Amino acid sequence: MFISKNDKLRHRILLALNTKTNGQKFGRQRPDWYMSVSELCQTAQITDAEYRLVNSLLYDRKEIGIQSINGIENVIIEQAGLTSVNEKSYLKEGRKKVMDSLYDVIKWTVPLTLAFIAIYSTVNSSLQSIKNKESIDKLQAELNLIKSQVRNERQPRIFSDSLSAKSK
Repeated sequence: MFISKNDKLRHRILLALNTKTNGQKFGRQRPDWYMSVSELCQTAQITDAEYRLVNSLLYDRKEIGIQSINGIENVIIEQAGLTSVNEKSYLKEGRKKVMDSLYDVIKWTVPLTLAFIAIYSTVNSSLQSIKNKESIDKLQAELNLIKSQVRNERQPRIFSDSLSAKSK
């Protein structure tokens, strides 16, 4: 399923930072858990621009910590980040966003489609009714013509039959 690029990037950043923990218990004061931004980008296979695009939300949610060490920006995964990566929060959020978008599209598309079908059916039924009425009128006219022809054929026959009966 499609997941937004930003949600995938956030998840990849947290995964890359999580590799530094080696499954150990969380501890903010562990200098070996810090990763420079360039190392993080290389590990997560993202660009610096992509990191800068999504890091603010991670920082605001306290999933990463940012600290300058010797003038170099370093990043560490926080407890909330460990939880997010383990629960795949950003992947789930991404799926939910897609499903919500699909639901919104379907919520408007289905009624519009049904309305179009109803209008089409009504118009088609009306046209068919008009055609049927025209056919009935045409058949009625033909029937009347046939009736008049039958009457016309009977009258001379009756007349000729009465003449032949009188001559006998």
